[in-house]
Amino acid sequence: MSLVPTGSLPTYLLSASRNRSVAPSFNRPLKPGQNMIRVWGGGQYEADELYGLADELGIFLWTETVFSDSVYPVNYKYFTDTVFEEVKYNARRLNRHPCLALWASNNEVEGIIEAVNTTVSNGTAYLGAYNESFINQLQPFFKGLTRSISYSSSSTTAGYISLDPWIGRYNNKTMGSLYGDVELYNYDATQSFNITTYPIGRFANEFGFHSMPSYESWTEALTSPEDYSFNSTVVMSHDHHPPAGNLSFPNPNAPQGQAQMTVAIDTWYPAINATDNSTLFRLQCWATQLFQGQYMQNEVEFYRRGAGRPENNLGALMWQLNDQWVGATWAAIEYNLRWKVTQYHLKRTYQPVIISPEWSVVNNAFALYTTSSVLNNSVSGAAQWTWYDWNGNAIESSTKNFTTQSLNNTLLYNTTGTGEPKENATTDVWLYMNLTVTDPSGMQYTHENYYIPGFDLKNASLVDPGLNVTSQGNNTFKVSASTGVAAFAWINHPLGVNGYFSDSSFFVIPGQDRTVTFTTYDGNLWDGSNVTVWSVWNMANGM
Repeated sequence: MSLVPTGSLPTYLLSASRNRSVAPSFNRPLKPGQNMIRVWGGGQYEADELYGLADELGIFLWTETVFSDSVYPVNYKYFTDTVFEEVKYNARRLNRHPCLALWASNNEVEGIIEAVNTTVSNGTAYLGAYNESFINQLQPFFKGLTRSISYSSSSTTAGYISLDPWIGRYNNKTMGSLYGDVELYNYDATQSFNITTYPIGRFANEFGFHSMPSYESWTEALTSPEDYSFNSTVVMSHDHHPPAGNLSFPNPNAPQGQAQMTVAIDTWYPAINATDNSTLFRLQCWATQLFQGQYMQNEVEFYRRGAGRPENNLGALMWQLNDQWVGATWAAIEYNLRWKVTQYHLKRTYQPVIISPEWSVVNNAFALYTTSSVLNNSVSGAAQWTWYDWNGNAIESSTKNFTTQSLNNTLLYNTTGTGEPKENATTDVWLYMNLTVTDPSGMQYTHENYYIPGFDLKNASLVDPGLNVTSQGNNTFKVSASTGVAAFAWINHPLGVNGYFSDSSFFVIPGQDRTVTFTTYDGNLWDGSNVTVWSVWNMANGM
């Protein structure tokens, strides 16, 4: 995932609250099974303590120099001397850390310069400045600094035709996107589960969709009852997408960002119905998070399956990990360290061996795959998938033994349409998938997943699941459904209880209770008071 600056002040001015956030920021990616964080090239260079912690935890850091999205005037010697010395000082300071995986010189500037070069009258001057800064000046420096760490002239790049002498593969049009890395920001939520809109590439370094923070987080930023509304002035002033482009307040473009989230939840989920504004706002915020979680999960699964396809995709870094304030952002972790829905979905999706559905609306096709990232070893085991109705009755089950090679896929099943049994309507059923595998050393891996035909929960024949959560003591909770299936049951901890559950946003079937634990950041026990749970059924029926 991508890390935005952990604080907006220099290290020597950092508050205790910022310092306490560093360790959880790095522990959290480990929980979802991720092994790399992209330290984005904006704001400031991070402190040594952050890199030292990454060394200890075994997390790779993709690190960028802080040119962000800009090209600087290379014809002013006093400027270039200062800027390049700053880069060299920080590179030498950080280069000793074994966690370093890549040096990149900026964020997305290659693509920006390509556009400027072809659309601005003096565009070649900007392209020349780019080449002077990031190819002629910084590339030789980084090559001389280390022989073991790769250097990229831009975070997103088409790569190169020749390394020595350097010839960039600018404006790459090669079919299949086999060169460089890719990114995706598609804010047309009606197309979010259309996999033909996802880029094919060797590495996905940036992709995301924004969501609202939780109701609990908003209580730390809002002061008046009228503020607790999806499109209130204060809420929209905390949405900087798209950016204002000037100092106008509130952001005149915020309605676009709010509308994109609204389209998402209106397209894919039941219409939210609540008897009071507080519940309405809570459910709206959660719905945007659920959409973000489902979208990011489907996209990561697509990129992971790419490891066994011609593009040989070996990485997917979602934008973004952490938040800088309470507002609508792309983060998976809120400003107060509360996990969004996305973080729980990624926790499952980044497991070493997964089972995933692939539905193509364009090709009218459905398939099930296993994918393994277990290095140097194949894994063997059994996969099961069962279609259920929304009352919790099993309709059709299948089991298949399989072996999946390292960084590869195994096709388990494929058919036409959205995959459901032929005698059932898409609105009446859903699919539960799970696997258990073992590698040659005896290490065992498990994974489970869920699929709704066409991802259409809006029209699903949901029933009241009779959902309940009870504290079992010692930070342990039991989640049960008594009358129907709970789709994406969400366990919620109250404001002031800081930590995360072992799992959340899962399906609960009657008679199959789920047990989860809660980890507090301070290591203390929580008595379980004020824990709550709800699911997609509550969108149309209130809390």
